[in-house]
Amino acid sequence: LIDLRERFPQPNAERRPTLSPAAQCTVLYHLQRGLLTDISLKDIAQRVHYSPMMMTKVKDELEAAEVCKIVRSGRSMVLEFSNTGRSLWKQVNPQLSSPIKKTRWALWENPGSQALLAGMSALSARTMIAADRLPTYALPLKIFQDLLERGICVDCSDSENATSKIEVWSYNPQLLSENGVVDSLSLYLSLRDSADARIQQQLEKLIEEVKW
Repeated sequence: LIDLRERFPQPNAERRPTLSPAAQCTVLYHLQRGLLTDISLKDIAQRVHYSPMMMTKVKDELEAAEVCKIVRSGRSMVLEFSNTGRSLWKQVNPQLSSPIKKTRWALWENPGSQALLAGMSALSARTMIAADRLPTYALPLKIFQDLLERGICVDCSDSENATSKIEVWSYNPQLLSENGVVDSLSLYLSLRDSADARIQQQLEKLIEEVKW
């Protein structure tokens, strides 16, 4: 018998210079909200609100980046991270990027529970630094677009007529947030390129206070 079916080997996942938003969100969840070891990829997908297909891509990406390896546990494939806590943070930090896709000024009179403090507003809430004149909030793109379409939030061309500054994030900040403020590690990533020495000083304190 001759098997004439064509088979093409799957190429190994290429190592990206930075992690994708889904992969970054998964690692930050593991570091801050709950360990993702010893649970199936399907369960991880449910926790981080990504599809099983996306989780498979994340798994391949994290393995290519040597952040973790894939091991079998019974019938399931699980993630085994190469480091834990602060050591993992230091390892993966160079591959992480700011979650901010774009920043907009907006007229938003009554922000609800979905409005998470971000940027300088969040840093002010967590440290001794003063906040900016207008509050800054983080929203995923889908929710921001929905608010605009419903007229709850109105786009402004500049800060003069705005009541808030909106950061549109590449992943859902609600997944990692606590007490109405974006998570510390994402906040650090969103501000770490600031040239302000005062901000850099407070960011260092922010990381020191993370409970690994």
